[in-house]
Parts: sequence; C-alpha cells; structure tokens
Amino acid sequence: MQAATQLGLKQPDVSKLMHGRFTGFSIDQLIALLAALEIDGDIVLRPHSENGSHRGMVRVVATTI
Repeated sequence: MQAATQLGLKQPDVSKLMHGRFTGFSIDQLIALLAALEIDGDIVLRPHSENGSHRGMVRVVATTI
C-alpha cells in the first residue's frame, strides 16, 4: 500500500509490476515510476535470437546508489 501511495497507483497495479506484468503501462510511465523511486538504471534491448530464446526481450537493469 505504501508503494501504491508513493507512486500514485492502485495496489493491484503495483502487484502487477512486482510480478513482471508490464502490460497496460507505457515506457514513459515505467520510466517515471523508476524516477519516482529514485532508481537509476540501464535499458537493455536485444535483437530476436534465431532460436527464439530471447524473443522480444527488453530488460531494465536497475542500480541504486
């Protein structure tokens, strides 16, 4: 509930994010949430692999200072 209040989200939306379900959130919204939590990070984009093991993979690597 504290995270929801801090981020201006409903608790079910925080739960979705915590479980890696990012549908319904734009890239801009996700970046704004990271900024609100004062988290610096790198966005890693990879091409599709031939065997499909990294199909459409986008990964955010967050670092805290």
